[in-house]
Amino acid sequence: MSRDEISTLQTRIYPPEPDDQVEDNFSVRNPGVQNMPACDSSPATYFYFFLTVQILGKIVSETRKYTGQFFRAAGDTLSPLEIPFHLSGAGTG
Repeated sequence: MSRDEISTLQTRIYPPEPDDQVEDNFSVRNPGVQNMPACDSSPATYFYFFLTVQILGKIVSETRKYTGQFFRAAGDTLSPLEIPFHLSGAGTG
């Protein structure tokens, strides 16, 4: 890039925004986290606040799907003692 092109990029000036696009009556209402469980709630309450039953159901169904695919691909090549080793990810890569 030439020196003239750089100076053109650096000196580009844009017109100011019109005043009618700026609202000056901004106010903050109800800041912070809303609908949180009480401080003395159980850990399970917080767990289900972030991970809903639908999300946990999706995790379970995808895990079952992966396990089925894994065993269909492995066929009869795994002994019962090798299964935990391979499912932990230690047998991959």
